[in-house]
Amino acid sequence: VAVVVSSAARGLERRLGLRIERYRLDVKVDPPEVPIEPVWRAIKVTADVADFDGRPVAGDVLRFGVDPPDMGTFIGAAMRNNEAKTDAAGRVEAFYEPPPPSELNGREQATIRVVNVTHGGEGAAGVQFKGLKIKRTWPQPDARDVVLEPDDTVDIEFDRAIDPASVNEDTLRLDTLWHGDLGTWTESFASGAKLRVTADPVPDVGLQVRVVVKGGQDGVKGRDGSVLSAD
Repeated sequence: VAVVVSSAARGLERRLGLRIERYRLDVKVDPPEVPIEPVWRAIKVTADVADFDGRPVAGDVLRFGVDPPDMGTFIGAAMRNNEAKTDAAGRVEAFYEPPPPSELNGREQATIRVVNVTHGGEGAAGVQFKGLKIKRTWPQPDARDVVLEPDDTVDIEFDRAIDPASVNEDTLRLDTLWHGDLGTWTESFASGAKLRVTADPVPDVGLQVRVVVKGGQDGVKGRDGSVLSAD
């Protein structure tokens, strides 16, 4: 937060021998985007306090928080109850730990907020959670009058390369409403996966199918370690 002091105020400061203090609080996160992973990579939070002239301010108490409040915690050598004092360089360094992926509940971002308890002012920075996503499917969701033949596939494309070891009959399956098992087996390739139908013949009257893709730590994963939202 930067506050501009007018030249008149500066003149008053010189005439009366006063010092009109204004403080700036800058907050940065690194990296600002992280893939959703079973074990989160480190997210560094840096908060810097400077006075009007840009000089670092030591000893200010900074309070760290996250919005929404249930979206993680902070750790740091100088951190006590989410508060820490700025060092000689006017800085506090900490690490932000998001909640387990299963508790994100589809949320894709959090805002780190830092308040200067000593001199007032607030700064903020955002963190984006980049989970594995489904880009498109064939057939499309809620498609009707689709004819499935033996050896046809139901195709799923993700937004990044997937870990082939994470694609199996437990993480990817095809359910039918009335017709039981269609004898499907799974395949994976680059950023996609297939469910191949081996039943012969394939029922052609009243067939309703549902593709289930398992998310979370035990579900389909990206090659970069990212996971699909568990919701």
